[in-house]
Amino acid sequence: MAEAAARREARRRRILENSESRFQKISGRDTSDDIGNGISQECFAEPAEIILPNFSNRDNSDFVRPVSRPTRNYPSDPVNPEELANLLRGAVGSTEPPKKPSLLNNFFFNRFIYAVLALIINLLIILKIDNPVGKSVITPFLLLLLPRVYILTSQENSPRENMMYAVLMLCNIRPSLISKLKNFYKIWSLIVYDLNVYIFSFVMFYFTITRHFVDYEEELAKLETVQVIIDPST
Repeated sequence: MAEAAARREARRRRILENSESRFQKISGRDTSDDIGNGISQECFAEPAEIILPNFSNRDNSDFVRPVSRPTRNYPSDPVNPEELANLLRGAVGSTEPPKKPSLLNNFFFNRFIYAVLALIINLLIILKIDNPVGKSVITPFLLLLLPRVYILTSQENSPRENMMYAVLMLCNIRPSLISKLKNFYKIWSLIVYDLNVYIFSFVMFYFTITRHFVDYEEELAKLETVQVIIDPST
């Protein structure tokens, strides 16, 4: 038993010596330093005592846990909490009854006036009567469109628009940019829709009038001829 233990001990030492020599060759250290019985003293040196902080009492410990917080790019204009609350309140609905639009708003925001305007312009063109704006077809439309644009931009937002405005503010979009985009979309939609109604009405009235009164000038010339025959003095 003693011989077997001695052989095991010798074998263990040879393994340690070979490992130590390989380590010395790899690290480039001198193998003659601090060698005891062919075994480096560093292998048997006791590890240094590791002092861990007391996690049970974090107030008295100097341990500071690093916290990584994601960096976000916030807009230059901060979101106003009061403005956001007012928008949400308006989106949910108020107890006050909605204000009735004035007669002027009803007149300008009724697109039927474009059909009336198209009919008037067609009659002026067919009868060859000079209108106040000349022979232009778009100028009367623009004169009627400008008050509509002004009234539209001065109106209060609807509850749906307030909700959308609040959602965009929560997405860190600048309120000034939201207001500009909203006004641009309103004005652009108004111009495109009103222009389509006006052009459609004008074309329909023009073709209807010219088709039914295609010989209007000839009939008018005949009436003038008959008048001259009846009353030669004229």
